[in-house]
Amino acid sequence: MDQLNVVDITRSIGGNTLLSHVSFALRPGEILGLIGPNGAGKTTLLESLAGLLDVDSGEVLLNDTPSALSRRKECIWYQPDNITPYAQQRVETTLIFFRQLFGRDQHILEHLVKRLDLSSVLGKRFFQLSKGYRRRVLLALALLSTQQFLLLDEPFDGFDLRQTLSVIELLKDSRAGRSLILSIH
Repeated sequence: MDQLNVVDITRSIGGNTLLSHVSFALRPGEILGLIGPNGAGKTTLLESLAGLLDVDSGEVLLNDTPSALSRRKECIWYQPDNITPYAQQRVETTLIFFRQLFGRDQHILEHLVKRLDLSSVLGKRFFQLSKGYRRRVLLALALLSTQQFLLLDEPFDGFDLRQTLSVIELLKDSRAGRSLILSIH
């Protein structure tokens, strides 16, 4: 199991410092919460860790070794906030595609469909889903992935308290061998 070490990450745009000397370690099986208001830099940090944004200084290490972008893609799953992948595809088709892509067993998909209460929307197209159902499908896609580090941007947005608590339990149950970073406002 790898440990993710973030060392002194700084990012500025046009004289505005978005991230200033951010450092932390994420150990196997750990859940880390990034909590702050909109505009605090949470998404910028996640995108920097995933290699989608360049940083001015600092580095991302895997087990104390600088990680090349290709290595990060192998071990990091980044789930952006408010995306609609495969908008025209039916939910079931998308879930099956990801299950097969990552070589996951059918029972894992069935478990996620049950825990995320997705059976009623399997025949719908992704763009037809409410915000809450879209978020649940995105969580299923993330949990079907095989990457060790899951970076989830606003994973509870669109959920009521009961749904949030249920998803928290699912994430805790699903983290065996994985580490999670959750961005929450």
